[in-house]
Amino acid sequence: MKTTWENSQEQYRLLIQEMNHLINNTDGLIQSFEGINMEFGQSIYENELDKIMAKDGSLKDYEREFRLLYYSFKGYAERLKIYRERIRLLTIKDPVNYPYN
Repeated sequence: MKTTWENSQEQYRLLIQEMNHLINNTDGLIQSFEGINMEFGQSIYENELDKIMAKDGSLKDYEREFRLLYYSFKGYAERLKIYRERIRLLTIKDPVNYPYN
């Protein structure tokens, strides 16, 4: 039978593991999002398709929305890393993890 301390340690370890998984997948999403949009941008400028998009204002909208989403994703990934560090500190501060002596 596991002690309270062992259960606590296991739960914290699992939470940090899952947060690492989320952070890694979010970083991958950011890289994929950036790469796909860079390919799209390169294609529209190389083929002068940007002129069509500019006619109705969608080029500026697209560029603005790309920046908004990209920096939102980046900020989210950075906040996840902060949350993970707070959990690591909580592992130490949690009273259940204090030694009895």
